[in-house]
Amino acid sequence: MPVIIVFLPFQFFLIKQPKKEFVKILLGTVVVFIGLLIFLAGIDYGFAFAGKYIGEVFLEPSRPGWFRWLLLIVAFILGAAITLSEPAVTVLGEQLEEITNGHIRKFTIRMTLAIGIGFASLLGMLKILTEINILWFLIPLYAIALIMMIFAPNLFVGLAFDSGGVSGGALTSAFLTPLTLGVAQAVAATSSSGGQSILVNGFGIIAFISVTPLIAVQFLGIVYNINIKKAEKSLKDAELNDIKELASLAGLVEEPDVEAPNVIEPNVEEPNIEESNMELEEKNIAEDMEEMQLEVEAEKSSSK
Repeated sequence: MPVIIVFLPFQFFLIKQPKKEFVKILLGTVVVFIGLLIFLAGIDYGFAFAGKYIGEVFLEPSRPGWFRWLLLIVAFILGAAITLSEPAVTVLGEQLEEITNGHIRKFTIRMTLAIGIGFASLLGMLKILTEINILWFLIPLYAIALIMMIFAPNLFVGLAFDSGGVSGGALTSAFLTPLTLGVAQAVAATSSSGGQSILVNGFGIIAFISVTPLIAVQFLGIVYNINIKKAEKSLKDAELNDIKELASLAGLVEEPDVEAPNVIEPNVEEPNIEESNMELEEKNIAEDMEEMQLEVEAEKSSSK
């Protein structure tokens, strides 16, 4: 009703939509109003009692002492499961996927928020079971979230803070708050502080739900940024290799000199020219001596 009361003056004096469109808005408002009534009734008579009952069952005095620590696992699973069914988270994921043209999938952002809210539920339960002051949890968590803003892309920084508000929706708050109150009530029954423990330890789960998505989404942004840089580097290297190949084919890049393989030639003895000349001279001298001997014998025979 407050939304309709604010909208009507704009419709009559400024927006002035056609009558058909105005009727659609009124019908949609009626449907939303009826849906919220059913939703809130289901939460009050369903989720609230279920969460409180789960918290009390795990801390019954008849159970062993270690059994209470199973609440940490149960809280993580319940927190993640409820976040996946949170309408506001689903709408945020769809809008983000549409704005980024599918670069960031709605499934990715939903799972990131689910893990973040799961850890928020775990930390909230740990605070109640150990009765540690909430400041010892929140101050380091917010410090980590603020430091991560330096390294995360701007898109994910804004998305992280929006996710922190969206994650603490009606469904998440309506289930996890009764769960923590039920656990705090069971802890108070065995605590020396009595009823004060319920007020001190029972609340604060929404504070965890607000800060853990900041860390989870910014961590996703840092990983996303690293992957983009790696992809850009690989693309540049591939383009550089293609340019070198094209330049090599065009003769613009000199091919490296390739040394010819060393071939071992067989040892072939070269003829000794000096020895050949000496043999030839000796042969000529022998022939001359034979001719001179023949001439001498011929002269002797003629003189007789």
